[in-house]
Amino acid sequence: MFDTFNAARTAIVDQNDSIYTYETRYDTYRILARLYRCRSHERCEHRFKIKELRYQGVPTTYQLEESGQHGATGISVQRRGIHPLLVEEIDSLLRMGWGAQQLRSTLLHRFRHQPERLRLIPTRKQLENRKALLVKSANGWEILNHASFTAWAIDLVCMSREQFMSVTDPRDSSMDEIIVLDTFTVSGEEDEGTSFGVIVSSRPVFRNIANSVRDQGNELVCASDGTFKLHFGGWTVVDCRSTAVTWSRGTAVHRLIPWVYMIVRSESTAAYTRMFQIVREKSMAFLDIEVNVASGSLDHSDLLKKKTLLVDADLFAEMIKPDVYLLKSSRTHAQFVKLAVVVIENWIARGDDVYAQWFKDLYLTERWNRWHIKRAAVGGITPSQQGIESHHCVIKKTCVPSSRAFTTGVLNGILPRIMKGDEENLCLRFTAKGLFPLRC
Repeated sequence: MFDTFNAARTAIVDQNDSIYTYETRYDTYRILARLYRCRSHERCEHRFKIKELRYQGVPTTYQLEESGQHGATGISVQRRGIHPLLVEEIDSLLRMGWGAQQLRSTLLHRFRHQPERLRLIPTRKQLENRKALLVKSANGWEILNHASFTAWAIDLVCMSREQFMSVTDPRDSSMDEIIVLDTFTVSGEEDEGTSFGVIVSSRPVFRNIANSVRDQGNELVCASDGTFKLHFGGWTVVDCRSTAVTWSRGTAVHRLIPWVYMIVRSESTAAYTRMFQIVREKSMAFLDIEVNVASGSLDHSDLLKKKTLLVDADLFAEMIKPDVYLLKSSRTHAQFVKLAVVVIENWIARGDDVYAQWFKDLYLTERWNRWHIKRAAVGGITPSQQGIESHHCVIKKTCVPSSRAFTTGVLNGILPRIMKGDEENLCLRFTAKGLFPLRC
């Protein structure tokens, strides 16, 4: 008996050196049987049958049966496709976004001292074809609905304090495992429809919330931003974390302290609201910690671009964006203030007084007044996300083999690697409350 189909398929290869190919299948209510015939002998009657046993309330198992005798005359046959001994590992890496040439180079380096395995490494074209097959196969590349997320998360959901505290030994491998805090559906913008996603963390990473609250007290800082290049379909991976000023190598530097991660089909205010709500609820349930954020930084919110207020949406690229970059060119705060007046008057003169008033009330008020001085990429507009954007660049280089992975590749491969990297830089004690230049 075998727990997976790939394990049963590999057992066929382990038993002899003959080449077997798929012949036919038999399907009943409880059993799905796949038949493989030997191609290495002339008029060969030898067969392997893999039975998939499906019984209610019992995990699916796979049974391998052998029948018939090999033919007397051997023939030369070339194996087609990727060797079964490598197909499971190759599939998992392709799903994480690895490119064909990158994967082949890695396999060649890994098996450079094993000549018998070097012969099995597929060509670049075979790897490209395999990746194309994964994309086209049913449910092979994308989780299409909330039910699929729920099915994936069912064994990983952490609902109670007892479950969260069930692993306490830092040497236990379960300590590093991903835990699902919530799966959800939310209504997006009018043109986006319903979105769905999942919020995950790990036990060491989630405990950073307690450390952040302990060290920062009533001045707790929270930052959040998303990156969409990890997923082939443009889904957004959002990280929620705190920011602390620590002393390192003789200078004060900012540290990003991870809390949770969210992968969502499309960014929206509702999705971010759900994530912050879950952070508060689970912090109280698991750690008896009340999270009250004093200040935060949130990018890609509904406040970034309000094209619907424009008389003509095309004016955003023609007028708004160039004027914003004009503000960015300010060299002093006084120059920025004068340029802002000119920009607003220009927008009003061109008939976009509603947009101008909205922009002025939101981004040119006192609370944003001096963020353009060494703190923002765009002068006077929004607080900088430089630290968190820098972190995204780091994880893409160190934790992500290649961008544009498929959904379960992100969930089962990339996110666990990111959180494992986060665990190696656990929350340091907060050492200062003042503003320091950001070093990344």
